[in-house]
Amino acid sequence: MLCGALSLLAAGTGLKAQETGLSPEMLKKMTVEELLNQDVVSVSRKPERWGQAAGNVFLIRGAGAVRTGAATVPQILRLAPSLFVAQTSASNWAINARGFVRSTGQSNKLLVLVDGRSVYSPLFSNVFWDAQDVFVPDLDRVEVISGPAGSTWGANAVNGVINILSKSAHETLGGVFYAESGTETKAHFGARYGGTFGRTGALRVYAQHAEHDATLNAFGAEDGRDAWSSSQTGFRADWGVAGQSAWTFQGDAFRGRADNGGALKTANDGANALLRLTRYLTPDSQLTARIYHDYTRRNDRDIIEDRLHTTDFELQHRINFEGGQELLWGGSYRSMDERIDHTVGYVILPPSLRFGLASLFFQHQIGVFDDVVRVTTGLRLEHNDFTGWEYQPNVRASWNVNDRHLVWASASRATRTPSRLDRDFYAPAEPPYIFAAGGPDVAAEVVHAYELGWRMRFAQNFSATVTVYYQDYDHLLTTELTSPIVLASKGAGRSAGVEAFVDWQATARWRMRFGMFGVDQDTRLKSGSLDSAKGYAESSFPTHQIQLRNSFQLTKKLALWTSLRSVGKVPMLDAGGQPVPAYTELDARLAWDLRPGVEVALLGRNLLDGSHPEMGTDAARREIARSVQVSLQWAF
Repeated sequence: MLCGALSLLAAGTGLKAQETGLSPEMLKKMTVEELLNQDVVSVSRKPERWGQAAGNVFLIRGAGAVRTGAATVPQILRLAPSLFVAQTSASNWAINARGFVRSTGQSNKLLVLVDGRSVYSPLFSNVFWDAQDVFVPDLDRVEVISGPAGSTWGANAVNGVINILSKSAHETLGGVFYAESGTETKAHFGARYGGTFGRTGALRVYAQHAEHDATLNAFGAEDGRDAWSSSQTGFRADWGVAGQSAWTFQGDAFRGRADNGGALKTANDGANALLRLTRYLTPDSQLTARIYHDYTRRNDRDIIEDRLHTTDFELQHRINFEGGQELLWGGSYRSMDERIDHTVGYVILPPSLRFGLASLFFQHQIGVFDDVVRVTTGLRLEHNDFTGWEYQPNVRASWNVNDRHLVWASASRATRTPSRLDRDFYAPAEPPYIFAAGGPDVAAEVVHAYELGWRMRFAQNFSATVTVYYQDYDHLLTTELTSPIVLASKGAGRSAGVEAFVDWQATARWRMRFGMFGVDQDTRLKSGSLDSAKGYAESSFPTHQIQLRNSFQLTKKLALWTSLRSVGKVPMLDAGGQPVPAYTELDARLAWDLRPGVEVALLGRNLLDGSHPEMGTDAARREIARSVQVSLQWAF
């Protein structure tokens, strides 16, 4: 993964100006103020300036991800200071915000979208990170929201939302080729080419492949048990007339294989296609329609095979009124058809199930006092086939103190829908069952969240964002030691903390970014609960994390990027094991523009130690080793 990051980083810094919209030189000279004026859409489902967004949203520009050598989605997400990102094996990761991660690395309270397509798995309320891949040179940005966003994006956006957005085909004309190799990623290469068609159309196609080496076992030795490979190809076409109508048609196909020792292997394959239309009915009225179909198949070590077809349709209408008011409303319906086979020692009943998720959402915004104060109210009504109707409201207000200071506050309610494993898991495969899933006893998890934030810009070269929050959880999942053992919703908890980010352009050649979070998490059991984990099932989250990144333009053709991160110890209370030790690590990348459009780079990760663990119980932990990668990128 790290090597893939390097190659893609090398690729990105050599892209042509028309491919990124902003040349590397422009990005290096862009002031902090100009970056704050970049658009984000994840806070309110519409374009707004990052610096004016009333929420803790962190923007990772595609060019910035490329410059750091990030090749995989989890590596890109390490750049978000509010996220805890821990590698559990060569192909799997634990990723979440604001607490609540299991010792296995699973986190069920984070919604992930790729160009509007949800990749959150209904099988176990998580994301299969080894099945999420992007062609990094074509990445426009990643928007990371910390905190609930259920009224905006729907179920499972409990602790945050990750919105991954690719560039328009019009921005990726021409060709890109990259290749990289090293001690962790043995081979990583890919290519893309984009061109125009008709009077308004543009089309690109790409393909990439990676071969990743295994991590080390808990004793720091090589055992080759989790090496993996992945291949992906795809396309995107955009056409239409600005201000009238715009069409997007895109799709991908993916294939992944991971070793698990001996004959046991994990196979994941998938394909998707998405069509989107944006139509301007009037200058103040915009209609967006989107439909996609997604197919995934996962065979995990020959003990479960999961096939899932997802079809999702969404319609959104945005209207601007006089007096600074705006109404955004719409609806969506998602149909999921899942079949689960080849289970060993347990069974999912029924093995085939078709289920749906329907929602209506409304959002109203008004500006008062000459738009100095903005108040946004939102509500999503959602129906799922497991718990019925759920409601997710939100209210947020922002105050533009002056052109350099924005203060916001919000209150919201969000829910997590139970998964198939929560409701339909039985063991052994035949009755009498020792373990019977929760069925109707598993309710939707609920969070009530309160947030206060301050975004400030002291000069054109210095900005900071500070957010404090309190989140109260109910109906958390518990494992009740009855006969048979069942799942229930007899847990509750809270998390409170602070998140901060500072961006400082120290000189014309040096930029520094500092980020941190501190979390205090607590869980409790309701009366009568016999939870096997004693309420600690989701306690594996560090109390703090600090990162410091520097970008140096050493010469006209030579650039250095460094990232120092310090992560607190990770408790393993549910497993009764020793915590994962705190660690501090350094990544660095040196890139040389050999000639226009050609870049070579050297990337080193985890340079301060030979290896270290980041997540997992004592015996099952994998050690992440120091790695070195070299890459070549050619843009033509």
